Amino acid sequence: MNRRHQQIKRYTMLYWLHFTISLVLLFIFGIVFCFCYFTGFQEKMTLAHLILMMLILMLTIFFRMNAWHYQNFLWKETEITKIRVGRERQQMLRGERQFYE
Repeated sequence: MNRRHQQIKRYTMLYWLHFTISLVLLFIFGIVFCFCYFTGFQEKMTLAHLILMMLILMLTIFFRMNAWHYQNFLWKETEITKIRVGRERQQMLRGERQFYE
């Protein structure tokens, strides 16, 4: 139980870390995009700037997908614990019935 609890804490930390990094990168992408689109800098845009913006966007998607993966794992863990608690209660009730019969 202690190992599972540590694993859940680790995945929760990784979820929040990846989710926060993806939001920061999305914010940076938005600032760079607005700066490049709404100022006179769009006339001086080079291929390197576009590649850098695409790299930031791809990193954002990568971190968001990892955060989704960890969130999915945590949802499954909560479902498993609910099922286990339900089974333990059923076994406890069955055991009490068998004792009284």
